[in-house]
Amino acid sequence: MQKQWQSADLSGPVLRRRVGAELLNLLGVYGEIFFSLGERRFPDIEIFPTRAAFRAAVHRLKKAGLLVVEERDGTKRLVLTDPARAAMASLYRPDKLWDTEWNGYWYLFLYDVPETSREYRDVLRRFLKLQKMGCLQKSVYVTPRDIRPAFADLCDGADVGRYAYLFRSETVLGMDAMQIVRNAWPWEALHEQHKWYHDSYGPRLEKVCAGEYVGEELRCMAREEMKAYESVMTGDPLLPRDLLPEHYLGGAVLGIHQAFIDGVKANLKKRGK
Repeated sequence: MQKQWQSADLSGPVLRRRVGAELLNLLGVYGEIFFSLGERRFPDIEIFPTRAAFRAAVHRLKKAGLLVVEERDGTKRLVLTDPARAAMASLYRPDKLWDTEWNGYWYLFLYDVPETSREYRDVLRRFLKLQKMGCLQKSVYVTPRDIRPAFADLCDGADVGRYAYLFRSETVLGMDAMQIVRNAWPWEALHEQHKWYHDSYGPRLEKVCAGEYVGEELRCMAREEMKAYESVMTGDPLLPRDLLPEHYLGGAVLGIHQAFIDGVKANLKKRGK
């Protein structure tokens, strides 16, 4: 069985969140081409579990200010709002983070949350992972990016200053930059994930470009590729290029993903004529 790189949690709330996130991603990347081109009905929901799940996802996203329904020339269209597009930026445009110049400083986040506040500690850890920080030790996280604004927000909104400190340093325990990088992030596991995507979707890309997938099969393949890309890139710290380890495959993954999108769009346009 082919290895999958995503959570196996299939609870109802998780599935509902996934439908909404998947809808946002597909709209952000494929837009109207994916949902309306060549279709007599709007929207096309065959790729989603049920019509009810799709409608519920649209309702939640509209309520959250991430999605609006616009009518142009008598046709209704789903459109992402600016906040929704901004939230997608780092995952789907990782080159912007790779191309960021490193200022030479490390930002160290140290915390000590008591056992009685376990839920608070778990939420804090998830926040640090969302910031793509690396774990040097159990409660010591590091990043080359300036997270002082995020830390200030945590202090104001979650009183994190009671439990944590943020330091800025040019060195960490006398280690050079690449030693810090190697110790803080699980590069072996990340490399395996990147390689899995590369080896799985490189051949599928060739079939997409050759026009071997059509109709609903093409849409399902686009959906599958999108989920796979998101799965393998979510845990990638997307460090500045000067700090990326040798044999890093993130750039190759992005290249396949972008070519996949272009191939799917070309096929959909061709079939929609």
